[in-house]
Amino acid sequence: MRNNLRRPEIYDPVIMTGLRLASLSKIVGTNEAIAAAAPPVLYLDPNGAAQNVLLPLADSTTKGLTFFIRNIAAGAFAIAVKDSTNTTTFVSLAQSAFAMLHCDGSTWRVVA
Repeated sequence: MRNNLRRPEIYDPVIMTGLRLASLSKIVGTNEAIAAAAPPVLYLDPNGAAQNVLLPLADSTTKGLTFFIRNIAAGAFAIAVKDSTNTTTFVSLAQSAFAMLHCDGSTWRVVA
């Protein structure tokens, strides 16, 4: 924290060299599970049909995990992003759509 700020409770973070996130481009099949160890940026192709993508189980081991997912389908095929049990749909991504999902330790939340 800089000491020349008027309100010392405000932090002044600076990313000096940029932020680099690993990414993965993948053709997905029916009920494709995303591993907790997967890179945070996922470019997913539903391969000519609507598909479900299952996020890792939301618990203390995945708390804080974030995925940025984009549907890179060549046609109008959606990807439903669901929980690990294939019960709850968090977001349905149309062709070229994007979502950011974050785990709070008990569930996944769509941030953007």
